[in-house]
Formats: sequence, structure tokens, C-alpha cells
Amino acid sequence: MVEPVLVLSNEETRGLLPMAEAIPLMAAAYADLGRRAARELPRQRLYVDLPETDTLGPGHFFLNMIPAVMPRLDVAAIRLGAVHVRTQLDAGGRSRGHAPTGRSGFVLVWDIETRRLRGIVHDDVISALRVGATSGVAAGHLVRAGAETLAVIGSGHQALGQATAFLTAC
Repeated sequence: MVEPVLVLSNEETRGLLPMAEAIPLMAAAYADLGRRAARELPRQRLYVDLPETDTLGPGHFFLNMIPAVMPRLDVAAIRLGAVHVRTQLDAGGRSRGHAPTGRSGFVLVWDIETRRLRGIVHDDVISALRVGATSGVAAGHLVRAGAETLAVIGSGHQALGQATAFLTAC
């Protein structure tokens, strides 16, 4: 009998792992990477130019891939994301990318021992958690004791995770 694969949407993942638990997990992952007990490949992006006739306009499509293996947790995962970027010029005539349809991304997680696909998770919520937790690890080492002010430049979808991580770690 084939075991079912857990599939989680963004809403289903929101709040499942608090930042206070994500930061030590991220610290352990970086420690494992440093000891070569875990492995990852640098992010890869495959770009394809899109013609003027594309329904979303000229620009390009890219497929974003980030794989990693963490034996300590018996997991291997790959983050896959698809984005359409339409090239636009800003007021100064400089080229700026714009993704009019947003993006679509998922993380696939396998059990190393059984090679069974354990889950497919939509990546918007966990991406902000992952990036925030990485900053939280750094903050725990770099922020001076007694610091009371945090500046966050920008208010994109990563901003809340960044602020939460700093408040949690410091």
C-alpha cells in the first residue's frame, strides 16, 4: 500500500513552527553544513526569455531550485519555484523586474531512509520563516546586548519574518 503524501497550503503551514523553534533548527542546520554532515547545492535558476506574444507580456520565466540533505533529521528536500518576470523601466530609465502574476513555489520533502516523499509544502510562508530564522541565528551572534532598536528597510513579504526573528533572538 502506498502511504499518502502530506500536502500543506500556505494557510495550513502558518504558525506550525514558531520562530523560537525555527532559529535553533536553522542554527543546527548551519552547524551540520559547516561539519559537512549536511549538504546543499547553491541556488540554481533556469531562465527562458518570453516573446512579446506571451499573454503576460515580454520578459522571462525562471525556475528556481534549492536542494539540501540533512541526515540528522532524516530528510532531503528541494525548493522549486516558478516566476514570470516582465521587464519594465523605472522613471530614470533603468530596467526593473516585475512579476505581475506573482510566483508559485513548493518544497518537496523526502525521508532519507525510505526514500518516501513525505510532503509537499507551498513555500510562501515557510520561505519567510526560513529566511527570518537565518537572520535570527546571525542576530543571536551579532546584536549587542541591550540593543533596543531595530530598523527594517522595506515592507515586503519577508519583513515580518525578519522582525519576528530579531525580536525572538535578542
